[in-house]
Amino acid sequence: NPMSTDEFDEYLFNLSMLSYRQINLLIDLFVHEKNNISESISDESKKDNKLASRSGKWGDFIDMATSKYNLTKEEVVAIFSGISKTGFCAEVVGTYLGYTGGVFYITSSCEKFVKMITGGLYE
Repeated sequence: NPMSTDEFDEYLFNLSMLSYRQINLLIDLFVHEKNNISESISDESKKDNKLASRSGKWGDFIDMATSKYNLTKEEVVAIFSGISKTGFCAEVVGTYLGYTGGVFYITSSCEKFVKMITGGLYE
């Protein structure tokens, strides 16, 4: 199913809106999710609960990101808030006990774009 030129141009435009550091953080989150998060579609109870599959893993990601980029947790969250405007990541929303926000995940748009530019290397 080839991607349209318009779709590619839109993804490219969104990418061009990001700084080098934002792109690197996005790539880090993409790799982190590929290595640590398995969202089995068969598990109906967790399918719509992005937080359930990410709560502990996000903490691990934050620890890595704050260390690698010399940022505070709040700065990392603020950066991802900015990245989310591109549609490449989104914040987990919902009322979960003790959840105050600030957990982000890679969207299907980002996965589709990565698949396209890597020739399906990261499916």
